[in-house]
Amino acid sequence: MKYHDFSKYLSSDRLNRFLIAAGHNKRKAMSLYRLNLHLSASMLKVVAMFEVCLRNQIDRIMETIWGTDWLRDSTLPGGIFASNPKCKDTTAIILSTYLKLNNKGIYTHNKLIAELDFGNWRYMFSPSQYKASGRVLLGMFPYKPISSKACQYNNTYVFNRLSEINHIRNRIAHHEPICFDFNTISTVKVNEAYNSILDLLGWMGINISEFLRGIDNVQSICKRITKI
Repeated sequence: MKYHDFSKYLSSDRLNRFLIAAGHNKRKAMSLYRLNLHLSASMLKVVAMFEVCLRNQIDRIMETIWGTDWLRDSTLPGGIFASNPKCKDTTAIILSTYLKLNNKGIYTHNKLIAELDFGNWRYMFSPSQYKASGRVLLGMFPYKPISSKACQYNNTYVFNRLSEINHIRNRIAHHEPICFDFNTISTVKVNEAYNSILDLLGWMGINISEFLRGIDNVQSICKRITKI
């Protein structure tokens, strides 16, 4: 397809960033656009595997401490989040989701777990939620490095790593490019999020190569992008 037609369907405004990054080479701009889609698709698969694993590991720890319906119960009067004013947004999101499912007559704990998005699980490691839930969630990382003066591998560290992943996840979900640093071709942010996923999976004791077998080609696509 010629660039004129390509831009007609995707919009010149959308493609202009790719064109600038490719030195106004229209063929390279189209190649970069397609490679960005391949990278987004591959990264999204890795994120999807990680996200399900993350929420299941959180659920496993929390269920042990707070019971089988801990997520719903956390929003009830006296619940771990409802009783903490600093967790009001978390409480509101969980309660709204629970009521939606319950009103439809389809509530189960597992459905409630599945309905919450990545951001909710990330915030389980923010200071207020982490404290309210009993400071137990780092127990899901039995192979976490030992903290030192140089680096504290605490809940805040995990929260920040999850923020990197969430940022990339949201860009992909909104069809935003992930192959730029401003208008320069770069996969640095993708690699940061990707490495955060690998680190956190490793801390859980998961065999990463087996877990992501057949779906992970993030690094190979990144290399192709940097050669544009």
